[in-house]
Amino acid sequence: MPGNGKVTCCKALQRLCSPNSVGFLVVCFVLLDATKPILVTWAHQSKAPEERFINGTFVLVQTSLSLLVGLIIAVKPMVDLSEGLLPRIRVHEQWQQRLQRCLDWHSVVKQMPVAFCLCLSKLFLVMALERLDAGTVRVFGQASLPLVGVGSALFFRRRYTPQQWCSLGAISVALVAFYHVKAEVYMKHDALASPLGRRIEFIGVLMILTSIGFNCLGALLVEKFLKGHQGRLHEQKAHLLLGEIAVNALILMLLPLLFRDPAMRAIHSPWHRGLFAGWDHRVLICAIVWIPAGWTATTLVKRCSNLLKTVSQCTSSVLTYIFSMFPVTLVGPPLMPEPLSPPVILLAISILLAAMTFGGADAADKDRRRSSRAATSEQLLGSLPNGKGNNLSEWKVDSAYRHMMPVGPGDARANRGYSLG
Repeated sequence: MPGNGKVTCCKALQRLCSPNSVGFLVVCFVLLDATKPILVTWAHQSKAPEERFINGTFVLVQTSLSLLVGLIIAVKPMVDLSEGLLPRIRVHEQWQQRLQRCLDWHSVVKQMPVAFCLCLSKLFLVMALERLDAGTVRVFGQASLPLVGVGSALFFRRRYTPQQWCSLGAISVALVAFYHVKAEVYMKHDALASPLGRRIEFIGVLMILTSIGFNCLGALLVEKFLKGHQGRLHEQKAHLLLGEIAVNALILMLLPLLFRDPAMRAIHSPWHRGLFAGWDHRVLICAIVWIPAGWTATTLVKRCSNLLKTVSQCTSSVLTYIFSMFPVTLVGPPLMPEPLSPPVILLAISILLAAMTFGGADAADKDRRRSSRAATSEQLLGSLPNGKGNNLSEWKVDSAYRHMMPVGPGDARANRGYSLG
């Protein structure tokens, strides 16, 4: 019936657009995650090294504001217009207990390794975006799948299908080719290659790989923490953010000591330049957008899995690469586009498609294993009498154990001394 088809499509669209649906959550995550690196590139544009914001300060401010959001959710303020003309702000009746659960230092210390990995992953990502454009960073970010695949096979003895191993090999080969082809494009078109003054630097690639390594390790620990504990999402997020703030504050104090050159030490030290040196409206917009991006990523892992988040990041990587070539800037100054090169674009698309193929094959393999377990369980239940698992009265008992069976008052065995006493 055509009418029934329209009704079904409308209901599916309503479920997708519902704020509580997984589809709506995935769409929000993809859009926010694709915008994050573009905004960092925009914030660094047309600035000398001594005029840019300090990376550690940016991560510290962003995590602090994100923690403030979690504490506001715990307090749960509401505007009451029932009494009088002036609105009154009411908070949750148990707001003190809810805040104490968010600031539980025992859980914060316990999750400090997770916070350490997440903090370093963010810090190295921002440092890589200072050297490379956003599209290149997101393309090289797909190297997380080969690293996760090899690490899972070696340390967790996880088995992959031949299709998945071919996808991992294709990603690795395409990444190496992408690096060399883009480097040659920059060398041939030195004057027009990068208006931002960037190059395909090997140090930047190492920073991306380091960020990926910490992110992969942190993602495994985060998923175990979020699904292994019964706490609310804002409480668990607050525990992780408190640990990130502590780790980042320590790094922010010790990082300038690693530079021998006094000029470089002054550039990376907030104690010389000031905590908010290099900040303007672009950096503030970037920090604000990173907050809902982090919350949607955590919610997606808690409600679904880290695999779904990784596959969704492939889609966001495509959008980031498109935005880097055709930027849409709502607030000035406009973001300068990256140069167009057909071989680079084709390699980027092949990397992203291989990553999506790996994720789809992994999800299909999990569904097959789940269906196989369900079929095995049904076969075991079907082998029982009448096909039911609860009909135990018809089971045969060996004659050697019949004396242990309950004896009724009219049973002839009672006269022969068979009793449970």
